[in-house]
Amino acid sequence: MAAATLSATFRSLQRSLFPALEEELGELCASHRRVVATLEVLDLPSLVRYSYGESVRGRPRLGRLPFLKAFVAKAALGESCTRSLLDQLRHDPVLRRLCGWEERHRIPSEATFSRVFAEFAETELPGRVHDRLAGRYATELEEPARQVSYDSTDIPARESPADGDAPRPRMPCLEKQATNSLEHNLLRVPQQCGFGVKRKGCGHDYTWKGYKLHLAVTDGDIPVAAVVSSASLHDSQAAIPLMQKCRRADLDWVCDLADSAYDAETIRRYSRSRRRVAVIDRNRRRGDRIDFLPHEKRLYRRRSCVERVFSQLKDWYGCGKIWVKGIRKVTAHLLYGLLALTSAQIARSYG
Repeated sequence: MAAATLSATFRSLQRSLFPALEEELGELCASHRRVVATLEVLDLPSLVRYSYGESVRGRPRLGRLPFLKAFVAKAALGESCTRSLLDQLRHDPVLRRLCGWEERHRIPSEATFSRVFAEFAETELPGRVHDRLAGRYATELEEPARQVSYDSTDIPARESPADGDAPRPRMPCLEKQATNSLEHNLLRVPQQCGFGVKRKGCGHDYTWKGYKLHLAVTDGDIPVAAVVSSASLHDSQAAIPLMQKCRRADLDWVCDLADSAYDAETIRRYSRSRRRVAVIDRNRRRGDRIDFLPHEKRLYRRRSCVERVFSQLKDWYGCGKIWVKGIRKVTAHLLYGLLALTSAQIARSYG
């Protein structure tokens, strides 16, 4: 059966699902409603087979759907570590039943949660869920989006940087990226823990050890594409892969907005070849500054949406502190937060 449209899903939440859940579980607080809305929009059962295993030797395999619901709920509640999630599940029977455990003693151990988290990270399940959600949102738009804004943010990690002598994949130059497929470009994204430098608004450079989260955000502060890389990757190297991911989600839009870190003629040419307007700030280090035209200034102000998304991810969705190690686990943690935030922003757009 095809998944219900997002607009129909949000209508059913208010009309039938919330009243039915309150009749069965008792009064739902704001946090419970947020978790319910997020889980309902993501339609997780269609991606995870809720089974306790086939007839194989050994202990039956635990169903994976409750774990996935719990990880998404952790992000929706702003928790940053699994231990705090387990405390919530043990002391909040409503949340526990929403995730799929009827009784307290049925909650798996912290070690089991860690193993399942690693399993989901290796299979890139959170990323596939977000790609599908972005695709559902894009297909329901009645007209092209006004713009997509691009930027990256620092993701400090609690791990040692990669060995300098270890072989590292090198991103192809921008000209080759424009002709390569999305899969080829993503395979070349450097994934080792490294050092990154960003210039803050005050003019001072900030250095960190870890990774970078690159986002493409469209109207309504809705993230539609994400790439996680080593902190050493320059922002411009992720622009074309992000554009390709947006197109893979069937999103149609008018303007590409980016700051001076994306000031490259290849990126502008790639945008124009797709019949879009590229509004990218000029880098002062490349000679005399070229100011925006009046209409470009108005468009460029909308780029602040991606900054708001980064702030919300770190402040409200558990992405401000990263306790896991390795790019796959870091990516999974960030994508759970992105799933919760994207669901909330889509809800506001239909509200």
